Amino acid sequence: MRYEDVEWQSAACKGIQVDMFYLETLSERLTYTPTLRRICRDCPIFEDCREYAFEHEVHGFWGGLTATERRNLRSQWRVGKYAA
Repeated sequence: MRYEDVEWQSAACKGIQVDMFYLETLSERLTYTPTLRRICRDCPIFEDCREYAFEHEVHGFWGGLTATERRNLRSQWRVGKYAA
């Protein structure tokens, strides 16, 4: 999925300060991640955002997932892909 394929203007997070999605400290992540997940849960472009992030984004909170969660999912996906 390409960036241009996603209707970002429909995102539930539109207008939220970008820094909220690139939290640096553990304390910030523990404090704000639950709020970000709630925003994503009802977002009309949730699936597209998650797919885009899974394919392209290394940093930040996208599609309801942290960078670490996406990295772990990618690793699991690769293992499953090559095990089949």
